[in-house]
Amino acid sequence: MDTLSLFRRVVLLFASSCLVFLVSAQNELTERALINAYSQEANKLIWHLNLNVKKMVEYQESLNTWYAQSAQGMKSAPSFVFSPQLNEASILALLKDKSIVPNNPAFNYQRTLAELYKQTVLFDSFCKQTEKISRSLSKEIFYQQNLSNFYQLDNMAEELVDLCYDFSLSCAINYGKEKLPVELDRLKNVVGQAKNVIMSIRENNIIQAKSYLNQLNIAIVASAEDEKFNDLRRVAKFSLDELALKEKHDQILESANQIAYWGEQYVQSNYEEEEVQSLLQSAILAFNVFEGKAGCSGAYNELISFSKSEFLYFTEEPMFFKVKTASQQEVAQNKVKTEVLGLEKKETVLKKDSISVQNPQKVKPFDPNDLTTLEGALPNNLIIMMDVSASMKLTGKLPLLKSSIIHLLGIMRPEDRISLIAYSGKADLLIGGAGVANKAEVRTVLDTLHSSGGTDIENGLLLAYATAKQHFMPKGNNRVIIVTDGEFGVKANILKLVQEQALKGFALSVFQFNEAKDYSKNASLELLAETGKGRYEIISSSDEALEILMKEVKKR
Repeated sequence: MDTLSLFRRVVLLFASSCLVFLVSAQNELTERALINAYSQEANKLIWHLNLNVKKMVEYQESLNTWYAQSAQGMKSAPSFVFSPQLNEASILALLKDKSIVPNNPAFNYQRTLAELYKQTVLFDSFCKQTEKISRSLSKEIFYQQNLSNFYQLDNMAEELVDLCYDFSLSCAINYGKEKLPVELDRLKNVVGQAKNVIMSIRENNIIQAKSYLNQLNIAIVASAEDEKFNDLRRVAKFSLDELALKEKHDQILESANQIAYWGEQYVQSNYEEEEVQSLLQSAILAFNVFEGKAGCSGAYNELISFSKSEFLYFTEEPMFFKVKTASQQEVAQNKVKTEVLGLEKKETVLKKDSISVQNPQKVKPFDPNDLTTLEGALPNNLIIMMDVSASMKLTGKLPLLKSSIIHLLGIMRPEDRISLIAYSGKADLLIGGAGVANKAEVRTVLDTLHSSGGTDIENGLLLAYATAKQHFMPKGNNRVIIVTDGEFGVKANILKLVQEQALKGFALSVFQFNEAKDYSKNASLELLAETGKGRYEIISSSDEALEILMKEVKKR
């Protein structure tokens, strides 16, 4: 073969390779555009569902309230107004054209979108039926007809959620094909991990939630480092200016941090099913809409819509519907009925007295291991000194304590008092002598803890004992608890102070947080607790935190 023939073959081979590459690149762009189109339509359906689910939940609550009151001739029955603002034309056009289906063997976009649309139409039909129920019917029939529709919607909820997740999973897989600018890739990762946290809460999988929560926090920290968006402006051709890009970027991180907070609450606490649903609802709101703004996913979708390049949309998170009948609000109903009937307090007291005489209630014996009650325990004057250093906050130790305090708030009696002191760079009294009427304030304090530097244990103790004296209970459990994850110098003057206060009836305990259960004890901290006639404990989990705190407040 001569040199010229060989050269021609090489040129032909190179040209054919380029053609294959160009065709492949073109196919990839087409595929990406199609996936975007299907994801956008899925988002429209989910937005429509969420709007009407919210309206249905509000209607359900007002209906239950009305049903509890209506026997006394209260206000007329509430009405439900369906919001049909759904542009079906683009969805139907996409489903009608069989030639433009993403060629993805792992996921059938057209079939899933068609099923989601079908279920949405069915959902809408029940909403319309609810809207048309005659308010002239008797109270029982009107309520039961509404309830029947509620249960139908409830039965549909799980299937709708699964269909929405199919799109989310597909989007996550297909992100791998993208070659994104680094800033957008980080934001995409934040949104994806936020979705995973929500998914694990929905499935009530704590182990999975811990893993995703860790990845979400890492993603948030990485994206928070972005200050300029040169790659976005250069590679992605965004029409937004630098300031507008930063606002969208910060908005995504703001709502992602909210999701991380709710995920953290879920991981660190033992919640009942209804409480998990409440946490999940809050996380979903942060994903879709947060404080009137677009949420994590919504802000991301809005951001990429300003680019001239094609980037994959992220399917929104579906809300869920759960039937709540009036019978589940029995306590509230009884209260309402009493007020409506105009029963005098004297009559109510006499009735309670007569019941207690005929059926005397047994007093439960004091059980130090029962974490659900403080019954039988001494009145508590509890002062908790919290180490709010960066290591306590960033490693997830502080939430262990916060969840235990929140549990304590739920079972506090009128006679119990709690004070919170934060010590790091300085000692601050966050709230003093709080009782059952101050639960909301204590929760707010816990949610807004911040670090101020190093450790000031001496001034923290002086403030703690001064607070303890102010709320001293002569026959109560007057106790200071130091909560820390590190070591600090226990000087002779500190030991003397603690010993003096212990003799005056102010005990002191020390909780040291450490992930490793076999962590060796700190001799200085153990000596400090012994001197204060209290206990020194190492805590490595939320269960241990709760159990140990409860032992400190259940004294006799």
